[in-house]
Amino acid sequence: MKMKRKQATLFDCFYKPAPPAVATETALEEPTTTSLTAQHKHNETDVSVTPAPDGSSWPAVWSESQAREFQNRHPWLGWRERKLGCEVCSTTKSTGVLTEKSSGSSENRETALSSLRNKIRRHENSRAHEIAQELTQKCGQDLLGSMVRAVSDTVLAETDAVFRTAYYIAKMNRPFTDHDDLIELQEKNGVNLGTSLHSRYSCTKIVEHVAREMQTKIVNSIVSSSNKLSVLIDEATSASHKSAMIVSVKASIDGATPEFVFLELVELESQTAESIEKALLTCLDTAGFSEEWLQKNWIAFVSDGASVMLGRN
Repeated sequence: MKMKRKQATLFDCFYKPAPPAVATETALEEPTTTSLTAQHKHNETDVSVTPAPDGSSWPAVWSESQAREFQNRHPWLGWRERKLGCEVCSTTKSTGVLTEKSSGSSENRETALSSLRNKIRRHENSRAHEIAQELTQKCGQDLLGSMVRAVSDTVLAETDAVFRTAYYIAKMNRPFTDHDDLIELQEKNGVNLGTSLHSRYSCTKIVEHVAREMQTKIVNSIVSSSNKLSVLIDEATSASHKSAMIVSVKASIDGATPEFVFLELVELESQTAESIEKALLTCLDTAGFSEEWLQKNWIAFVSDGASVMLGRN
């Protein structure tokens, strides 16, 4: 009756300890601090293995100095219960050549040492061990974070290019329909503009966003420096034939010479003096000029001579 072979485990790998046998003592290729003759005499009198400081034990064929020397040369080398294994492959769940059949118990010391060295060398040069080392190195790196940052940088660069294109259209008073053509032109010239924000509707929203940000920056500069403010308003008619009010302000921005700056186009509910006054104050408050600040720094109001503008008759 055939016995079912026990499946090899991670540390059933290089060497299965054999009882001490009388053999010609041959030094290892690696330098050692303890002679093999002394080690052989120690094995004849006491076959127990001195436990390592970490509580594990190295193969009986090695002395402590040999075990430490091999571990210094091969940092991935580990042992448990007198059996060797690869700590790297153990971490990555890879066994490689570690499942090979262990050395037979009938081998003498010279053969056991040679077999052990060969298995260590073969495992270190194996593809499975190389893959395990690569995986261990990658585990210590922030690969996901690096990938996310790289993708974010690419997306931001694409968005920057689209925003500059939309800003050019607004600054040069070009129609929003030019946005598609400018995007196509730049892509043919090799500029990476991504796949989104290419429509004229996106261009409109981008220009509105940029305008709000610029307005906020200008108002904050005026308010923080407590510069004196003048307000100019005028009536206009929108494209939908609705009454609107153009609001502009004049002030010194960042210490420069005072100049008029367009602030807002406000749609009017009615053309009465009360409605115009309410719309103007609401516009200034929404822009960031508080009532307290206006009482201290608002020094001039400019409009045409219409009765509703002056609040008379």
